[in-house]
Amino acid sequence: MLCSTLLLLTLALSDTSTRTPAPLRWRLHLAPLLGGALPQLRLQGAIEDANRAPFEPNYLQHHNVDGGVRPVVGFAATLFPRRGPLSLHAGMSLRPVRYHHTFATGHEAFPTKTYHLRTTAAQAVVSLRYHRRVGPVRVLAGFGTSLLDWWNIQAYARYDGVNQREAYGISLPVADGFLAEPFQQSAFRQVGYERPTLGFCEEVGATWQRYTLTLSYRHQLYSLYYEGTSVSSFSSSQRGGPVTHIGSTPQYGLRATAFYATLSYDLFRLGERPRTAKGGLNRAD
Repeated sequence: MLCSTLLLLTLALSDTSTRTPAPLRWRLHLAPLLGGALPQLRLQGAIEDANRAPFEPNYLQHHNVDGGVRPVVGFAATLFPRRGPLSLHAGMSLRPVRYHHTFATGHEAFPTKTYHLRTTAAQAVVSLRYHRRVGPVRVLAGFGTSLLDWWNIQAYARYDGVNQREAYGISLPVADGFLAEPFQQSAFRQVGYERPTLGFCEEVGATWQRYTLTLSYRHQLYSLYYEGTSVSSFSSSQRGGPVTHIGSTPQYGLRATAFYATLSYDLFRLGERPRTAKGGLNRAD
């Protein structure tokens, strides 16, 4: 009886030691990324009254305040199911924003105005990706949403060399935080920039071993910037009466877009299947 029990126990232990581990349900890839971006943030849509010459021109009309090729750094995480061609991808990237331009105002009392902007564009992306193996690589296509905000903003719009200015006895602003001030509404006017902004992204790419090359196009939803320093017109308390307050300031529409090209490397792969007897990874991809 004792021998039979020992024999059964030995067989059970042997079966447990040789049993194939249960298949993993997910894999998580964590990867730093580097690349470049070609952004665009063009201001347009300021409305001028055709029957009245504006007190100041709309300086920023059609100006791209976030242009040129910019370096990109970031980090990405991709969650793969055990089977199937889809994955859930999330990424965070940073790039610099630089703009500096001086305009002639046409007024002797304040002849020039300078706009300056230095900040870091932080963009988060969450997308659903489809993967398909083609030879030694896996190609991908994805669609998702993005959120764009600015960090560490250093910005100003100011009339150079002027501490105060006025027109029709009304004191006019001489400086503000160009595109840095959050949107706000006072009794007479709206100022500031609406952000952060939501948007969408489309992406294609290819993965080879641990490297992934991704090309993406990111476009944010339409937003508004109400400039706080320039003055378009003045108003009076009654028709034909004396000028009593600022009538309007420029209102610009803007939509941030950017092309991204990034290369990431899977530094960590969590949830991979164990190595086979030959030393290779038994992966589902």
